[in-house]
Amino acid sequence: YLSSEVSAANVPEILNIATLLEDETLINKCAKVLEVSPDAFFLSPTIGSLNSDSLEQLLRQDLPVSSETVIFKGIMNWSRMNLKSKESEITTTSLRQEVNKYLCYVRFLTMSLEDFVRHVLPEKIFTFEEVESIQFNIAGVPEVNLPSLFSTSKENRNRFHKSQLDICRINSGQCTRNTRYYVTLSNPNILTCIQPKSIIYLSKLEYEGNIGYVGTLTVKDSSGLKFRDV
Repeated sequence: YLSSEVSAANVPEILNIATLLEDETLINKCAKVLEVSPDAFFLSPTIGSLNSDSLEQLLRQDLPVSSETVIFKGIMNWSRMNLKSKESEITTTSLRQEVNKYLCYVRFLTMSLEDFVRHVLPEKIFTFEEVESIQFNIAGVPEVNLPSLFSTSKENRNRFHKSQLDICRINSGQCTRNTRYYVTLSNPNILTCIQPKSIIYLSKLEYEGNIGYVGTLTVKDSSGLKFRDV
């Protein structure tokens, strides 16, 4: 019954129940619901409704967040709310104690140095040695070990949910040199959530036809700018 009732509005409550019951099917169902807009969930007060075990279950999921900083901010967000609910003083020390259990799920090494400095350092929960070690590893300095508490993963999370993807196909009889083709998305509504200046990622270009020469294929947008490589 609960599996059919999962929605963005009640995910925290159902995930708490699923974690208590150790119901993997229901946990995965909650994760699927959050895949559509994980950033909004991690950065909203809603995350504070999760209990400790449920938060850990959520962090184990490979949710398509836009940046690893979102995961870190979500943990900090939850920790502040948890301390507040216990009427505990919110200090850098108490925050560190709260987040310690979850730091292993943050892939700091997938962040840029700029993201680490702008979004992580201001929290002031790390020691100088920890900061130095993480920054050196992000920069690729060899033979600098991370404390065992931190993840060594350099693998980016899956940034796209299937509902955010579409396929463009060019279907013509023959491709000739310097030919220009104009394609449209099969589902124009896919663009409604894209803000001006957003980057559109092209993961695959399919051509159904005969390519009679070897050369370079350049993909540009309507203004003549090259698409950014994935």
